[in-house]
Amino acid sequence: MSGEILHIPVGLDLAAVAVGAVGGAAAATVRAAAERIDVLGVVIVGFATGLGGSLLRDVLLGAPPAALRGDRYLLVTVLAAGAGMVFARLVVRVEIAVLLLDAVSIGLYLTLGITKAEHAGLPVGSAVLVGLVACSGGGLLRDLLLGDPIGLIRVGSWYVTAALGAAAIFLLARPWSGSLAATIAAVVVAAGLRILALGRSWTSPLARPVIPPALTDRNQSDSI
Repeated sequence: MSGEILHIPVGLDLAAVAVGAVGGAAAATVRAAAERIDVLGVVIVGFATGLGGSLLRDVLLGAPPAALRGDRYLLVTVLAAGAGMVFARLVVRVEIAVLLLDAVSIGLYLTLGITKAEHAGLPVGSAVLVGLVACSGGGLLRDLLLGDPIGLIRVGSWYVTAALGAAAIFLLARPWSGSLAATIAAVVVAAGLRILALGRSWTSPLARPVIPPALTDRNQSDSI
């Protein structure tokens, strides 16, 4: 266990949850007619997107979900999902603004997940894994609920890469600068990498087999 647990200001935390809920609900709403998604379904997708990361984090740590200890997170999530449903077309038009706000939240929830996991007694590697779940769990649940290919494991614009870079900066800087300064550095790195990737259309590399297909086919035919 090292360092103190990061405390995100409640207003900032609620704002990040609301952004996720609005985005998730809007994504569900624009597809509602074609895929027969009802009003409650839209709210569920918004809830999962906004609070999914923190809920999965606390489940992995065996802790009571922090977001369910009071009513304000549920209230904000439902209201944000409702707003995402009503203003879905507008949200889609300003999607870049939602993506930018989401980019800032990556480092926050990553470092919070890492420090909570460390205080629960997990080693560094496992703590980083919990941090990755915390900052990407909402998007994962949204994709599952909407039946989309899971973006987390597809070629994309550096979401996980940005989070891993931020985790490295956080862990390297913390012993020298303390948790707060290391968190700020991680937020800047994660947001910077994510925004650069979006702006310049950077994508993660596609996985390719090491052994050429022709050689594999020849080996299989020789063994028959």
